[in-house]
Amino acid sequence: MTWNVKRDAENFNVTRRITVINSRSDKVILELIGNSSIYVDAEDNQLEVTSEIAEGQYKIDYINLNDWTTYVVEDLSGANVDKYHYELNYLPEMLQQVTITSND
Repeated sequence: MTWNVKRDAENFNVTRRITVINSRSDKVILELIGNSSIYVDAEDNQLEVTSEIAEGQYKIDYINLNDWTTYVVEDLSGANVDKYHYELNYLPEMLQQVTITSND
């Protein structure tokens, strides 16, 4: 049964929520909702997420992983959602403000 669920998810038949969390601050950094296939690229230390956004149309997102991030993947297929729903939320309150100055 687990194999069938994983296969359906990788074939874009299951809506998932991928949440990336800053482990140091416990703050959510990013949330992606959609019918997505997930590949963990251990060599590049990133998640490669391919989402079907319409019939035959796909979007790829790369999520960097490091010592301070963790992620959770939830199966939302029990919810009544649009098959091609795609939502990616950046949480700007987590981004550090940077000021760049030049002495030239």
